[in-house]
Amino acid sequence: IASISEFDIHSIDIKAAFLQGKEIDRIIFVKPPNELSSDKPVAWKLNKCVYGLIDASRNWFLSVKRELLQLECIQSKLCPAIFYWRKNNNLEGLFLMHVDDFLWAGSEHFKKQVICQLRDKFDCGKELDSSFRYIGLNIQHEGNDIYLQQPVDLICALMFWIFLLLYS
Repeated sequence: IASISEFDIHSIDIKAAFLQGKEIDRIIFVKPPNELSSDKPVAWKLNKCVYGLIDASRNWFLSVKRELLQLECIQSKLCPAIFYWRKNNNLEGLFLMHVDDFLWAGSEHFKKQVICQLRDKFDCGKELDSSFRYIGLNIQHEGNDIYLQQPVDLICALMFWIFLLLYS
């Protein structure tokens, strides 16, 4: 879809993603690491999910989803990690997330209206385009061609999801 639409593809890594998620809806106390312990018994009350909690990934996903929906992105019915954005009934951008790794492709308008807003909301780390590694795939974008290098079974699965997205 990115190639047909002549969109450049990009990846964004999010720093400490789980700490940027929504506040947790229950009370959780944890014991601080031994290096930070005092002579008195101490427990820390968590306000946000941290890596290792069972609902950390879900809370992070819901935080990103909420932002994307507020920015008028549409969530795929087939794969909840895929969103797209239309303007005047034209596809302007695609967004895919896998935990703290974002993959996006779109117009300058999509970049300004959606991606820049996400950058303002979340603390971003490394951002790459043209040639990068994303969830185990080596992705290279040259002109209108996009090359994926990975074992055949993963490429087949990815192509299957792309096909479903095209026809959903």
